[in-house]
Amino acid sequence: MANALNRNDGREMPPAYDPQEVHEAAAQLSDFMRANGEAVVQAWSTTTRGVLSFQEHLTRFVGMRVQKDLDMAQAMAGCGDFEQLVDQQMAFGRTMVEDYMRSGEELLQSAIDIVRDGAQPLEARAEAAPQEVREAFASAS
Repeated sequence: MANALNRNDGREMPPAYDPQEVHEAAAQLSDFMRANGEAVVQAWSTTTRGVLSFQEHLTRFVGMRVQKDLDMAQAMAGCGDFEQLVDQQMAFGRTMVEDYMRSGEELLQSAIDIVRDGAQPLEARAEAAPQEVREAFASAS
């Protein structure tokens, strides 16, 4: 019968915690989460700006190429003989390849920059976060 009276049936109050310790732990967690949230927002905004710049460059390129296509059609219509027509087509082909190569390189570099710059805030947090967690656990002990 004494055993029945002494067993923990879940009605006992858990040990009391120091309110100051609870407050400090909550403040540390809040600071940690805020820093992580700021890193995510910074990465998102950096990536978004980069993507918008990428789209702007791509739109300019397409507009430039469409204009050159129209100019080519007009130049071909004004050719007086077959030799002029061939010269126009060769010049058009040459500039087309140069334009695509140059813009392709620029767009590829832009994409690489977007990924690198967007990942930087997250990488910085990934490096700092483990140390912050260790310090928080050390101060709680």
